[in-house]
Amino acid sequence: MSFLLHPPTVHFPIALLLIGSLIELGGARWPSWQASGQLMQRIGLWSALLAILTGFISVALAFAALQPHLGWLNAHAALGLGITALYWRLVMGRTALSWQARRRWLILGCALIVLSGWMGGKLTLWIH
Repeated sequence: MSFLLHPPTVHFPIALLLIGSLIELGGARWPSWQASGQLMQRIGLWSALLAILTGFISVALAFAALQPHLGWLNAHAALGLGITALYWRLVMGRTALSWQARRRWLILGCALIVLSGWMGGKLTLWIH
């Protein structure tokens, strides 16, 4: 059951990135809300790196059991890497984005997080 390593580590990045994005989007007029949302995204980004690491380790340790689901697994992994790259740009980017561009990226990030979470949930149900 080595593939159980990954599921417990995904809840922090999902919650922090999603709620941090929504707080920043909802608090566009209040700088303290924006700062709080961005801090949550920064912590969520670093916890996402841990989730990615445990995902790769889980796949390596349980590859035989996961082979029937490789299509979904690869899509889920690519989506997770894409989400992390998107938030890396938002959080660690050296050049500031306009509010309109940042808002579009945050909305896209939220949608991708929901999709990736749904895919991960399906994989967890199928494997167990």
